[in-house]
Amino acid sequence: MRRNWSGYVLLFLTLLALPLMTCRRLSHPSDKPSTTPSARPDTAGTRIRERTYTVTLYFQSARGPWLVAEPRKVTADSEENLALAILRELIHGPLSDQLVPTLPTETRVISVLLDEARKWIYVDFDKTLLRKHPGGSEAEIMTVYSIVNSLLANMSGYQRVWILIDNESRQVFKYHVFIGRPLPFNPTWIARANPP
Repeated sequence: MRRNWSGYVLLFLTLLALPLMTCRRLSHPSDKPSTTPSARPDTAGTRIRERTYTVTLYFQSARGPWLVAEPRKVTADSEENLALAILRELIHGPLSDQLVPTLPTETRVISVLLDEARKWIYVDFDKTLLRKHPGGSEAEIMTVYSIVNSLLANMSGYQRVWILIDNESRQVFKYHVFIGRPLPFNPTWIARANPP
């Protein structure tokens, strides 16, 4: 009895190539989430209008290592785009000359993911944030809690923020501040009404 091995060989090669094609497709640059807000349809297929929000952003005081709230108006058509708008405004920096930026202006947000089940916000930055950041425990604390507190103060119902760099978790931000798990709002670093 003679077997037709060519069919088996073809099946084997197809099964071998399938995972390689899938991996290549998942790593394609166009698969990365965009940070550009866009209108999206609701369940009825109509466009959802952008709303204007007054948000509270936290920047470092020019007088010391504490965070000071600064209100800002942003527009967004979804919770994800609201989170992105908040992060964009943090990157643009404060309006007041009494405050200093907490993020380098070259910082780029790769994506934001809202986990409604856990009530966590995942924020993925590219490595520019670490490369351009000055480092040091004080500056790192101001950056981490500027991000965490600004998001949680404005994103109703969410309880923690996990900061990722190039889609990977890190134990510390640069050298000092722990970011190895989702972090809660931290009022410790927020200035009182009249900081010293």
